[in-house]
Amino acid sequence: MLPKSGIPFNGELTNPTDNKSKYQTSTKQALNYGAYVVDLIYLSTNEQYSNVKQYYVTSREFAQKLDAGDSFERIAGSRVEQNIDNKDSINHVMDAVYAETDNYLRSNARLLAATEILCGSWIESQYITLNLLKGADRNATNEAIFQKVYEQNIHAESLVKLLAEFEKEKDFKGLITDI
Repeated sequence: MLPKSGIPFNGELTNPTDNKSKYQTSTKQALNYGAYVVDLIYLSTNEQYSNVKQYYVTSREFAQKLDAGDSFERIAGSRVEQNIDNKDSINHVMDAVYAETDNYLRSNARLLAATEILCGSWIESQYITLNLLKGADRNATNEAIFQKVYEQNIHAESLVKLLAEFEKEKDFKGLITDI
């Protein structure tokens, strides 16, 4: 929806792949796996193909660190590299990778990691969208984006309820409060 809204692309809103070494705990790795997948899709959707590969590689590295690398490779494999300049293919593959990783983690009693990834992707998508909307005039072209942002209140409430199940996790207390 963003490219069709007339809101210009801003690559500075993505989390630089150079930051990946900062995320050493499994919680930070899971949160940022979700963020980097969102960034990859944002870049691909906006046809920023020169950066897509490094975000793909970073996402794959985090999937491996979370013991979900096999799921990632099975779905993405060479499909991303073969279609690196096709946003529809990239976005489709990465959506499938995200769903497969989530399924793998949930079926292997890794609900905490799956929740962290979900949280990271939600936060990153909100971060990008809200920053793009700062100072934008609401009009017929971007009305749908403003409406989607408003609807995120419902998702935020659901996410907080989900996170409450993990409130004893030390890394989650601040996150629950922030959301």
